[in-house]
Amino acid sequence: MTKVGHIYLIDDDESMRTSLGRMLKDVGYIVEEFSSALTFLEHSVPVAPAVILLDMQMPDMAGLDLQEQLLKYGRKTPIVFVSGQSHPHQIVQGLKKGALDFLFKPFNLEELLIDNFWSIHFFFKYDPKP
Repeated sequence: MTKVGHIYLIDDDESMRTSLGRMLKDVGYIVEEFSSALTFLEHSVPVAPAVILLDMQMPDMAGLDLQEQLLKYGRKTPIVFVSGQSHPHQIVQGLKKGALDFLFKPFNLEELLIDNFWSIHFFFKYDPKP
């Protein structure tokens, strides 16, 4: 199977990471799973093309805070936020800072795959540096 892109999956919900990670791998993505934003910052290696699927609400560092850190580091990997509980101002803030999309849990896998496909290919075409 041809690999279609790299996904960093950052979510503190283990069952979400496991099931979503498995489904994404089944359709050809390379998936790296992280249980927290801090773990991602400590252990991830930038690759391109890639996209970050980022839970908005996590105990150690909120998704918006991680987005801010990545911007400070100059890391341009596209972000798609996912969350079961978020306030409208959080969603708007994430999108204004460059997130490509926001999906509410539970979400349609087909919608997620379409978002990731376009995110990865747009990113690779215009800015191959992670």
